[in-house]
Amino acid sequence: MGDNVPILDNNAPLLGNNIPILENNASLLENNTTILGNNAPILWNNVPVFYEVSVLFLKKINKVLRTVSDNIVLINHLKQNNMGNSKVSINFASSKYTDEALVTKTNNILDRVDGSPTFQSAQQIIQELRVANTNYINALAKVEGGSKEDTAIKNNCRKTVETLLKKLAGAVQTISDGDEAIILSSGMDVNKKPGTVGKLAKPENFTVKPGDNKGSALMMCDAIEYADYYEFEHTVLPVTPTSIWLKDTSKKRKLQKEGLESGKEYAFRITGVATDPSRVYSDIITSYVL
Repeated sequence: MGDNVPILDNNAPLLGNNIPILENNASLLENNTTILGNNAPILWNNVPVFYEVSVLFLKKINKVLRTVSDNIVLINHLKQNNMGNSKVSINFASSKYTDEALVTKTNNILDRVDGSPTFQSAQQIIQELRVANTNYINALAKVEGGSKEDTAIKNNCRKTVETLLKKLAGAVQTISDGDEAIILSSGMDVNKKPGTVGKLAKPENFTVKPGDNKGSALMMCDAIEYADYYEFEHTVLPVTPTSIWLKDTSKKRKLQKEGLESGKEYAFRITGVATDPSRVYSDIITSYVL
């Protein structure tokens, strides 16, 4: 202990010099304690503000999540209802359109798509269709009272128009990306969606004429909406409750029946067929077969 006395004596001035520093730091600590004490009410008053900000933030997050959820529901709804999945009808056959009806349909389509910005990429096909339709109209005008050659030319012109209409339908399908509104704006039709079709309408303008060959008869009626095919029936006269009606089917609305007995009188009728099992027949027409 005696040996350490000189060391303690030597360090005494150092300890003495540090006392003011310790006293100064004590004052700083005391001052900071006062500042913290003064700020405590401010911090406490801001707690509700922090709480409200947190609540608003959570509400915004919840709103975003609800929006995402609603969009998912909407997308699923659109998928279930095949929105954007519409298909352009490519049926331009004579079973659906008479010669005159096809001219009217084609003119309507040309009026809608020719020069339209929406169908700009299909303008070459449109111009080809316009030329073909003009040729078809001119050929059609020569059929009445014309020769078989005139009829053949008209039929060839119609085939060209039908081919170009189908080509244009493909372009409309691509441009529309299945959007029904865009398809209809072109004048084209949309394929009917699968479903149960009720009872079909009664066939109208049913006619029976001598066929091209001996013992034949040509039956024809107007196109029946939603008909998948047609049933042509005939029986020998007189018609009784026990008469047996012989049936022929065709996708087209006209049929030439061969193999009938020349000089015999027959009864003819027609009906359209779809999903409904019932049949609505035309009026019966009787005619002798040549």
